[in-house]
Amino acid sequence: MKPVSLNKKIILGGIHFLQSLLLVGVGILQHFTRYRPMLMRHLHTRNIQYTEAYFSNGLLLFQTLFLSLLFIGSLWLLQRTWKINGRFVRWERFGFTIAVLFPLLFIHLEYFKALTTYPYWVFAGYFILVLQGSVQLILKHRVL
Repeated sequence: MKPVSLNKKIILGGIHFLQSLLLVGVGILQHFTRYRPMLMRHLHTRNIQYTEAYFSNGLLLFQTLFLSLLFIGSLWLLQRTWKINGRFVRWERFGFTIAVLFPLLFIHLEYFKALTTYPYWVFAGYFILVLQGSVQLILKHRVL
């Protein structure tokens, strides 16, 4: 298999940097809720709205089922292609498998459920999953 070019590695590094900035940004947003009462009020209102719309019990069950199937599928793909691909591609596939766990953790851990920014953590987990999926497409199809 052809090695991954330097341009792809730079672009993928930028995507990983964006993923880490996303988590840091939501953490900073949660930190500012202690000092900014209007921000706290806004986030609390959004938390109620998003919880009613996207995080009811039935939808959380559906999201958990979908993410669990995606995790099992990514483990199967990782195991199936472990010896075929190079080391860089292996670690990116492993990263996708780990990225599936982020939304699951954000949805079910009581620590995140108690936070005012709970919906933003879950949305950040899904966005990280989408970004990591785009990394898989870039590596698979040799788009760049």
